[in-house]
Amino acid sequence: MPSVRVSVVIVRDQDVLLIRHRRRGRAYWVVPGGQVQEFEPLDAAAIREIREETGLAVHLGPLVAAFEINDRWTRHVLDLVFLAESFTGTLARPSGGPGVETLDRAEFVDPAALAALDLRPPELRPLLEQLVSGARPIPRYLGDLTGAPAAER
Repeated sequence: MPSVRVSVVIVRDQDVLLIRHRRRGRAYWVVPGGQVQEFEPLDAAAIREIREETGLAVHLGPLVAAFEINDRWTRHVLDLVFLAESFTGTLARPSGGPGVETLDRAEFVDPAALAALDLRPPELRPLLEQLVSGARPIPRYLGDLTGAPAAER
């Protein structure tokens, strides 16, 4: 049974909010979000995770994408990506995360800089670029973004 995760895309003045993670000596960027707890409604989990990771209070908008990470050996995660319609508060240093991972900082990133970042999963880049431009895509399933070609899984 996959674990369920929620992520929230937050856009401010055409910049997108990302969280810088460090794990096993590598730094990379992700859309803020996290694990849904047992019996927790998806919207409540998304709101809680954003507050924990950024200090912001969000008003959730539509679901914009779903994808999974399924390496078939150690994890199977279903991630539901929402768009924040609005947010309030002051951006704070991230908190939370497992002990092997450090959440370095939350930062609004210019979409022109997205190409140079190690974004995880990288397949989210086109969706983020579309959302910061003001487009509202039809929600779609992005597939298994584990990273290995299907023949190697």
